[in-house]
Amino acid sequence: MHRLMAFGLVAAMGVCVCGSWAQETSRPGTAPAGVPATAPVLTTMPAGQEVTITGSLMCNWATLAAPKAKADEPNHPEHNIVCIYAIDGSPTIKAEIDKVMADYFPDKGLDADGGKQLLDQWEGRLKFYIARGTPAGEQFYTRRHTESSAGCTLKGVVFEKDGFKWLAVSSVKEVTEQEFGTLYPEKMRKPDKPLVMPDKEPLALKVSDTLSIKCYKIPAGKYQEGSYFFMHKRFPEEYPHLVTLTKPFYMAECPVTQEIWEAVMGSNPSFHKDPQLPVENPQILDINKFCQLLSEKAGRKVRLPTDAEWEYANRVGTSNPPLVEKYESQYCGLPGRMVKPVKSAQPNAWGLYDMASGWWEFVADNSFYNPRTPQVDQFFPPNDSNARGQHRGRGLWAYNHNGSNVEFMPSNPRVIKQVPEKTENTYASQTFRVAVDADADVKPPGATQPK
Repeated sequence: MHRLMAFGLVAAMGVCVCGSWAQETSRPGTAPAGVPATAPVLTTMPAGQEVTITGSLMCNWATLAAPKAKADEPNHPEHNIVCIYAIDGSPTIKAEIDKVMADYFPDKGLDADGGKQLLDQWEGRLKFYIARGTPAGEQFYTRRHTESSAGCTLKGVVFEKDGFKWLAVSSVKEVTEQEFGTLYPEKMRKPDKPLVMPDKEPLALKVSDTLSIKCYKIPAGKYQEGSYFFMHKRFPEEYPHLVTLTKPFYMAECPVTQEIWEAVMGSNPSFHKDPQLPVENPQILDINKFCQLLSEKAGRKVRLPTDAEWEYANRVGTSNPPLVEKYESQYCGLPGRMVKPVKSAQPNAWGLYDMASGWWEFVADNSFYNPRTPQVDQFFPPNDSNARGQHRGRGLWAYNHNGSNVEFMPSNPRVIKQVPEKTENTYASQTFRVAVDADADVKPPGATQPK
């Protein structure tokens, strides 16, 4: 039987019968040109076999490469279309997912081009728009979906109208982030393996006679920054887009510890005091001063990593979907999100610790939504560095965050008021690690090769 027959799609209410969503597997999936102007309003349920689709549901505006509306324009027509990207479902849905994975997700993982191809396939073959009119479908149009995705299992009938695949929804079931994480194809959930390994020995920034910061050289390259639309939980500021980093750089193996901070700055702003804990909630002006003093001592440019550099290093240069499940061995923030010493969990494949630690790490950029166009050496400098300014933060702060999640952080973080005897149930908020320009491979004063 032809795969289209499995859906039993028939003409109903002037809606065209078409199986273009389930294309011949030898042909690449392509999304229809343009975007739907409005959602069809049904008066009866279309005839056809009921299907099940589990996936990430969101406002279609969050998926558009060139939206006309802004995030704060909820009444714009682009915000009035809801869609779902399937990650599981009825046998025909599963077969389509399996085919896309077999053809577009190699065992070695995804480079930047491969990541774009995978997303295009999901867009063309596994994206469904939600029709209005049914009680179950109408509920999605009475609330906004621009803030984050929603994980759910929908049942209904698939039909096509104006070249787009629509789902007439008959029932809805919520899916938690933990449940959703078990549904991704197994190949997606495996820890990332670098396509390229650093080609130089680590660099040690000397802080004192007994202290240094080990930094790994991160190769130049390109990747798809951001979270893919079929992921959950994801936010609209994480739009996937190509980023090219034209220069290598060094990244510290772990956040700056309190003993390193004190050795450079002579003070410690942290509430939870411990030499091996990351320095807690430093102000951005003090971070800049720290980098300046360390630069003078080391004879190299020490700075905060850019947002693009941080995510590139976190994902070891790959464009594999940054699912939270693949970071479990690296995560040291659970249970209870209690603060822990640096290097308490496993590093990633480039030797970097605590990229998934329950902390937010300052990066050099301001608080921006990801651009939706390709970028070269992406960097969005802050407007100012005072208490009213904001910087981007990076990290896997909790289980429902992924490797592309961001936080908009104040440049002057408030001191956390905690009860000391209850610290096992508390968490620290903001810290940072340093990056070092790799313009010269000559060993400068104060920079040595670690033993």
